[in-house]
Amino acid sequence: MGMGANINHKEWDDYLERYQKVLGNSHEVNIITLIVNTPDQMYRHALERAWVGGKKNDVIVLIGSSNYPKIDWVDAITLGRNAGNELMTVEMRDNLMKIGTLEDHKVVIGSMVRTIEDKFDRKLMADYEYLKDEIDPPTWVIILAFFLSVALSIAATIFFHHTDYFNQESYRTRFNYRRYR
Repeated sequence: MGMGANINHKEWDDYLERYQKVLGNSHEVNIITLIVNTPDQMYRHALERAWVGGKKNDVIVLIGSSNYPKIDWVDAITLGRNAGNELMTVEMRDNLMKIGTLEDHKVVIGSMVRTIEDKFDRKLMADYEYLKDEIDPPTWVIILAFFLSVALSIAATIFFHHTDYFNQESYRTRFNYRRYR
């Protein structure tokens, strides 16, 4: 039996949204909670690989519950393999495992929020400045830029060849030019 019928998703979403409004402003964090119907903790690694670690300030909380409402396992993912947030992920796991059940969403979400408030280390973009030199544009962008620059050069050449933009007569009258004074 799946958990979808047993969980009131709207209550969970509404309650978490209230905290998101506060934490989003104060800690610039986005909490994503996934309750999965599997006892396999390797699900975490598959999700992290598929989502490429999430966005910069995401905290993805995974709760495994193969026999709802009992919690089998808990893990959390932040960007950069939890770099700087190792303590937060360990405390998140320990706190939720102590609760042991998903019956009261207010208790579970409250525990997650307190842990994030106390232990989350927001990553600054300056921490990733070294990566900008490693970004290479895709081949199609390079080819497109080449053809656009050639086309614009040809168009400008044709335009200026047929249009005497710097006509000597109009230049003299426009700027009251006198060659010799």
